[in-house]
This record gives sequence, C-alpha cells and structure tokens, in this order.
Amino acid sequence: MPSWEDEPWIEQNSTDLLPLLDRTLITVPKGLAGELAEIGAVGAEYPAFTPGDTCPDNNLLTPDGLRLIDFESACFQSVFLTAAYCRMPFSTCWCVFRLPAGLAEKIEHAFRAEIVNAYPELADDAVWQAGMRRAIAVWTVDATLALLPRTLEDGPLHPTRRPVPTRRQLLEHRWAMASTLEEFPALAATMRTLLREIAGGWGTPPLQRYPAFREPGSDDLVRELRSDRQGLWIT
Repeated sequence: MPSWEDEPWIEQNSTDLLPLLDRTLITVPKGLAGELAEIGAVGAEYPAFTPGDTCPDNNLLTPDGLRLIDFESACFQSVFLTAAYCRMPFSTCWCVFRLPAGLAEKIEHAFRAEIVNAYPELADDAVWQAGMRRAIAVWTVDATLALLPRTLEDGPLHPTRRPVPTRRQLLEHRWAMASTLEEFPALAATMRTLLREIAGGWGTPPLQRYPAFREPGSDDLVRELRSDRQGLWIT
C-alpha cells in the first residue's frame, strides 16, 4: 500500500473539508479556506521515522518491554504528527478514551525528550506547542472527513471490540480539542459551530476514561460490562 509520505493526504483533506461542511448547511467563518490551505501545507517539518499508526492495539507487551507490531503505515513524517497521538490521544484509533489528568503530559514529555536529541530547537516551548497545535488541526480535519458522513446514525467504532467509543463520541471529543486552536481561529470557530449545531443535537455521553483507569465497581464500569454482554455500547 502507498506510504503516507508518498501521498498528499494532508493537502487533499484540507481541500475536501469545505465541500463536506457545505453539505451540513452550517455557516463557516471567513478565513477558513485560507487556514485550510495553511494546514494543507503542513508536511515533513522535523521528519522522523514512525509506524504511522501508534495506537494501543498496535503494540505488544512482552517480558522485554513494549514492541511495535504494526507497520503498514510506516513512513517519515513530522514528529508533531506522531507526538499528537500523545495529546489527542491516538489520532487515528478506534480505541480512544480519556486519560487521567496529567498522564498525557507525561507521555508527551517522554516522547519529546527523545526527539530533542535529534532536533534541539524543539526544546523551545513556543516551537513545540505551535507544532503540536498544527498537528492537532491536521488530524481533526482527517477525523471529520472520515467520521462526519457516518454520524447520521451513531454506532461503535469497532464491530466487535467492547468497550469502544461511538463515532459521535470520538468526533465530539476531537472537535472540542480543536475548538481552542489559537493559530487557526476560523477552524476553531468552525469546530465550535459543529459542536453547537451538529453535536448539540446528538445527546451523546462524553468520552469515558480508559477502562484500566476507572474505579472498580463504578457505575460507568458496571454499565459498560452490562452493555458488553448485550453487544452494545452504553455509557
């Protein structure tokens, strides 16, 4: 399969978002087209090799430590596109839940500590944070294109795995994170409009924590176990 670095997927996504938003009948702010063109230009700044899909289910815990086992999307791309998996979290995954407060920051810090060995300038907080916000914009556009057309009816992101978030839950979570991107005010305003005019009518429960971090016996966990036996996702 073609490598991500060989396909202009970021540019294509940025081109395709406006027609999709037109079909939702929401009013997009002035300046969005220009910001999408800027987002589409985010390429291989600070490139590094990556498996391309660094999700929890693409890793294996072994006696010798963590091992990556899924490389079909491997490529060289911006370190920010990989680092965003720490913060969003897991930009292209189906197995996405919330992390406990502070844990995402610790993961990101560990990742960044290795990256600055190759790119010392990324020790500058202003450079790092701006790059991370650009990457979150890229992945949010990608998620919106992939999931918004499939939200007329909600459903689980994986056909058999439970617990798992629904399409609407994940998309609402992505939009909320992107609604504060200061580099892209028109995109952030669009995300807030989507949250209000589209997600506002869904009545979707918020994304829950990863099961490993929930209190045993909590109401959320009990409801998930019951829904799992029924083959449903209920929060």
